[in-house]
Order: sequence, then C-alpha cells, then structure tokens
Amino acid sequence: MIHVERDGAIATITLSRPQTRNALPIADWHALAEAAREIAASDARCVLLQS
Repeated sequence: MIHVERDGAIATITLSRPQTRNALPIADWHALAEAAREIAASDARCVLLQS
C-alpha cells in the first residue's frame, strides 16, 4: 500500500507492506510513479519516502 500525505510544501510517501518487507508488486510501482507525477505537478518542495 502506498499512502501520500501533504503538509504545506512537504509531501510524504509511505510504503506500508510490512508482510512483504515493503517489496512492491508491479501495480504498486505504477501507483508510486503516479504519486511522484502528482507531487511533481504540485507546489511541493520536498518529498520524504518512508516505510
């Protein structure tokens, strides 16, 4: 699961798949790419990637 939060100019992407140690299937890679595109088009100045 990929969760995106925004707090002002900071975007946080959280990977939450502890059962697979955050290994991502292809569908989640596509979701991560879409999240990155959305953040790039926004006014975010910083992106944090966490698990």
